[in-house]
Amino acid sequence: MKKLLALVITLLPVLTGPAARAIAGELIADEGEDDASLYMLNLNGAENVSSTASIRVKIFPHERDYLPHGKDELLDQFTIRAESPCTIFKAVQDQMAPGGVLQRDQTLIKLRAQDLQNPVVIDCPEQFTLERNEGEKMKTLSYSGLLYVHAATRQEQKILEAINVVSLRGYLRGVVPSEVFHHWPLEAIKSQAVAARTYAVYHILRARRYVPARLWDVDDTVLYQAYTGVTHRKEKTDEAVFATEGQILMYQGQVIQAFYHADSGGSTEEANTIWDQPAPFTVARPEAFDLEMNRTVWERPFSLKELTEKMKEMGHWTKDRPIAQVVVPMVGQTNSGRVKAVTMIDAKGEYVTIPTRAFKRVVGTLPSNLFTINPAPEGQIMIKGLGFGHGVGMSQQGAAALAGRKAWDYRQILDYYYVRTSLCSIDSQRVGVPDCAREAVKYTRQFAQNPR
Repeated sequence: MKKLLALVITLLPVLTGPAARAIAGELIADEGEDDASLYMLNLNGAENVSSTASIRVKIFPHERDYLPHGKDELLDQFTIRAESPCTIFKAVQDQMAPGGVLQRDQTLIKLRAQDLQNPVVIDCPEQFTLERNEGEKMKTLSYSGLLYVHAATRQEQKILEAINVVSLRGYLRGVVPSEVFHHWPLEAIKSQAVAARTYAVYHILRARRYVPARLWDVDDTVLYQAYTGVTHRKEKTDEAVFATEGQILMYQGQVIQAFYHADSGGSTEEANTIWDQPAPFTVARPEAFDLEMNRTVWERPFSLKELTEKMKEMGHWTKDRPIAQVVVPMVGQTNSGRVKAVTMIDAKGEYVTIPTRAFKRVVGTLPSNLFTINPAPEGQIMIKGLGFGHGVGMSQQGAAALAGRKAWDYRQILDYYYVRTSLCSIDSQRVGVPDCAREAVKYTRQFAQNPR
């Protein structure tokens, strides 16, 4: 029971209800939020964020096909198994907090949306496993912490929503091994731990300030950060989390949304060219000089006939003649070489130019925007590219190469990818790292004395 109270007391009371979401690769402003908060937030201490504070992670359902979980086939049911008996509490109305005890000593808990009359909080003294149906297979992952479950309605269908309430430290122990390889150099994994912690703190603040009606801070997919509970915990990734305990990145006293991606393809990108909002801590530049690293190379064929049909379906192509050629215009690239616009041309030279985001909706998901388009046999085009991800912030492959081949430590790696930022600690009395709250106050005073 002590664990239950310790976790719940750090939660802000929140009301249930619908809310808009922020997607890491496609930023959506929540009501009441200004443009600046899309990338940086003041750390004013009201949320009491620390390594032991709770983060609320939506782990069910997965309504879209995102890594690492894929799409759930059944959204209205799942099963909890535990070796040690769990207690089921009735949740306080409209709050994520335990009320009276409903059942004790449960090791097998089957939940269905149609049977759940009220939200519940499940407390297991040891880890528990959540089983979900995936077609004819059963997919299982194990978790620690509390589980809040309530019924919701999506498109007139009753579904279950499950939120894992876990400490920030416990969350990172489930994120870091899900985002990078545990056999990578320790300094690269430490840089991932700091970036992931910073990203999590930013979204804790953002969710509770701007989306108070939403019950969760992040989900467990790559829309935020990949999280697999305790399932893939490793000694080396735990070491990286503990060695950097409490450390986050700030820009002029504000917590940043520390974007990262799998592979830059050789050059990082500014946030402004991807999401139309500038972030002063991001930069477009080649990877470190003379850095040898594994680069993702990919290609996608696509037929001109199908391209014409889909362009017409989406209202981008209104001409009678089919598309004969696809090119990237001279003004359609960023300084790093990423494509920001694509031009379709018919046999008479008439053309339509659309942004890359629209082009990707037509041809399907592409691993990155760093690509070329070439004609191919049999009425096709071949899209060839480098890298994986949006290219903003830290390259995970780049970090691994910098640590393994140039012997950079995690501070050097973070300095390179997040420019003009500084490390601080959300935990008080951390030796060798400034206190984040004091740093925020310092920058606030400096700004008041020297406003720009």
